Amino acid sequence: MATERIEKAEKKDDGVAAQALKTANEAAAKVRKLGKRLEEVLGIDLDGDGTLGKFAAVFVALSLVGCMASAETVTHTIFDNSTYGTASFSGDSSTANCTLTVDDLTVSDDLTVTDDAAVGGDLTVTGTISGTPAAGAVNGSVVSAVETYGIVNKTVLTLSDVPIAVTDLTGSTNSCGGTKIYDFPAGQIYVLGFMVENFTFKTNATIDNAHGGDFAFGTTVGAGPDLTSTEIDMTDAKVSIDTITNVVDAVSAFDSVAESYWDGTATAVDLYVNVLLDGEDIDATTTNNVDATVKIHWINLGDD
Repeated sequence: MATERIEKAEKKDDGVAAQALKTANEAAAKVRKLGKRLEEVLGIDLDGDGTLGKFAAVFVALSLVGCMASAETVTHTIFDNSTYGTASFSGDSSTANCTLTVDDLTVSDDLTVTDDAAVGGDLTVTGTISGTPAAGAVNGSVVSAVETYGIVNKTVLTLSDVPIAVTDLTGSTNSCGGTKIYDFPAGQIYVLGFMVENFTFKTNATIDNAHGGDFAFGTTVGAGPDLTSTEIDMTDAKVSIDTITNVVDAVSAFDSVAESYWDGTATAVDLYVNVLLDGEDIDATTTNNVDATVKIHWINLGDD
């Protein structure tokens, strides 16, 4: 019985070995076929036998990066217009260029591009974009430079029926109110440009078409009886909306660098839309909605 079990085990091992050998031979055949095709397409002697299209080596160190099979100049179309799901490769034999077309491309690690790259849609980067500076040079061997690109942020805020509550201060005293619309990240915020388009103050039973006032954008909420200082520091001034139904645009005009810089290292900088209603025009607490488009170009200089 023991001898019979040993013989059966040996036959089983022989069967496994035969299957493994068959699989290895099939894999080797596919490698040879792929190598033959690559030599024909690329015009490169991959196995070093001095002949193209006769790929005999079973093992070859081959790296496919994107659609380039090696660092040598490509003189043939690569993977003739192949399609993989939503991605497609198209080659141009006259220029030796290969184009990768995808609906969405996600890169989970670093990406290095050694030539020009064109992006037809939006490009989202969670880190930094760095490279060799296009202009400028360090002076001397003891100075080094690292240039970082992509640090200017453009934020577009669309205000649609943003409510602003204004408490009546009675008599002829102007009344103000405001609503926070944005939080900048922590850091030293430098605003390059601040533009307001189509600011619209919507009337109600308390504030009608004949009434007037002002609006502004600042880093603190409007409290009255006037809009001043940090209540208007983003637009750098009050902007008239007399009459109240005027649709108004405004562009900030900072007089100095200091005016366009906010230290948000300890507390992040807030952005408020503020309004002032002329004292004679308001006789009760009111909440009115505003519409606008706000475009801000800014840089975070860091929180150090």
